[in-house]
Amino acid sequence: MEEEDNKLVSAKFLEKTNNNPGSEELYPLLKQAGKQLKEYLEGTRKDFEIPLDLRCSNFQKEVLGLVQSIPFGEVRSYSSLAEELGGIKKVRAVAGAIASNPLPIFIPCHRVIGKDKGLRGYLGGEKLKFWLLKHEGINLPGFQQNMFE
Repeated sequence: MEEEDNKLVSAKFLEKTNNNPGSEELYPLLKQAGKQLKEYLEGTRKDFEIPLDLRCSNFQKEVLGLVQSIPFGEVRSYSSLAEELGGIKKVRAVAGAIASNPLPIFIPCHRVIGKDKGLRGYLGGEKLKFWLLKHEGINLPGFQQNMFE
């Protein structure tokens, strides 16, 4: 995770992390973000209370704002988001904006699926997207529960 001006700027999926002694004192926001992420993964948190700094186009901010408003345990389709933004013809642009989400999980792009209920990819991989959806109690018709286990 990366912070600047006391706002979370990016979060990336990594295989391994480097623990820097003393970094918790230097970056209290990162400590708070890590704590909230752990709580989410443990099932004790549904919403994040971290200030975010989105460094992207106004359109992407608009798309990610809609994504951020999707409640825990619910999904929306790419096409429904496109329609909220003015028309189905924007569906590819919506998908592109979501694909470049700098703060996955904090901005829950895993809650966006195809209108046919297909996963449609995820920055952290479809296995992780499936796990996150299952973690939130979302069961997609047509997907076997043990498909990715």
